[in-house]
Formats: sequence, structure tokens, C-alpha cells
Amino acid sequence: MATDYVLFVHGVKQRQPEAFNRTTQELLQNVQQSIGNNGRTIKPIVVFWGDLNVQPQASLRQGLEASPQWRNLWLADFRIKEVIEFAGDAALYLSRHVGAQVVERFQQMALPTL
Repeated sequence: MATDYVLFVHGVKQRQPEAFNRTTQELLQNVQQSIGNNGRTIKPIVVFWGDLNVQPQASLRQGLEASPQWRNLWLADFRIKEVIEFAGDAALYLSRHVGAQVVERFQQMALPTL
């Protein structure tokens, strides 16, 4: 009997593991329905690390908002909810500190199954 491994990796802007797990379960059900009952075993590998950058991003936000120029900028809400979260995810994952935590989390959650 064949075993297929399906890797689910958290997406940008997903901070809650419960919501990510619900989405993962829905996607897994869709995968299982699409292949039907043909003797294949589906093994999900779920890796969530959306919580690792919450504190560093909060510190970044506090630093920006502490600037006297922050209140002079237009679209402050958009900057916080979209730009800082999206660009902040990329910057933090590229940092050695958070990036190393992501690798450690991936190692803890994915490698045992594989």
C-alpha cells in the first residue's frame, strides 16, 4: 500500500494554530475525497510557526509607533495590518533569530514523521 505525505505549512498572517489546524483538516479532507478509496495512505505533516514572530513583530510595531513621525504618516492602520505584518514576516524569517526558530520548529514537527 502506497503512502503519500502531504506537507501543510502555515501561511503568512496566520497566527493562531487552531485556525491553521481547521484549515489543514479541510484541505486534507479535500485531498482524500479527490483521490478516493484506492488503497493509498495519506499522512499529513503539519508545521505551524506563525506564533514565533508575534513578539518580535510587536516590538517592531512599538518602536515605529514611538517615533514622533508615526502619527504624521497616512494609512497607519493599513501600514500596521498589511505592510508591517507581511513585510515583517519576510524580514523576521530572514533574520537569524526567528529563522533559526523556524528551522527548529520544522525539525521538531516534520522530521519525526518522515
